[in-house]
Amino acid sequence: MKKEVIIGVNQQTRKVYFNPKFMDIPKSIKEELQDKIIKLAEETKGIVLVSFYNNGNVYIEQQDAFADEIAVDMAINNFINNNRQLINSLKTWYLMYRTREGKLAREIFIHNSRKHTPQEFSKYFSTMVEDE
Repeated sequence: MKKEVIIGVNQQTRKVYFNPKFMDIPKSIKEELQDKIIKLAEETKGIVLVSFYNNGNVYIEQQDAFADEIAVDMAINNFINNNRQLINSLKTWYLMYRTREGKLAREIFIHNSRKHTPQEFSKYFSTMVEDE
């Protein structure tokens, strides 16, 4: 399964990389994610990467040749357990804005909020599906 890095933090060089492809993640989520990943990188004393799989699942890994693997795994598992809401927010954002099904769900929501007739929506929906 393909992974795309959202953010990478290098504790040693104090550098943070945020993938420009994901700059449309809501600002509050980006800021919270960055703050917490910086702390995780400091705790694990290495490079921490947070990625999306193409199904929307979030993957967190630490890269350091000299890391204590057991301590790193425990720190990452604690991070995941303590930040479920943040991780779920990332996954929800991905599914809504990066998948075909999310586009469809947004269109249905917009349709329902505009009170179109079923015939109008049917015509619009069939056009949208044909475009993809």
